[in-house]
Amino acid sequence: MSTRGAPSRVSLEYMNQQRKGREGDRVVCFCYNVPEQVIVDAIRAGCTSLMDIRRETYASTGCAGCSEEVKKLLKKHVGRGDQTNHG
Repeated sequence: MSTRGAPSRVSLEYMNQQRKGREGDRVVCFCYNVPEQVIVDAIRAGCTSLMDIRRETYASTGCAGCSEEVKKLLKKHVGRGDQTNHG
């Protein structure tokens, strides 16, 4: 699990604006309410590891219970779900 502090209120507000998914999108990360499509969009924008996804979306930075699902999405969309880069 990450040792960095929790995101600031300003960054949380920004993240929430960036994370607006389509209605009915499946939520992958419940800690930060990150829909699947946001993670897929991050992968398409160049994220290739779990650490990249964490930096871009904050998914899997809370309890990390969704990390396996994020890795599945990485594997499905870029074939590199095994690159976890824990940090």
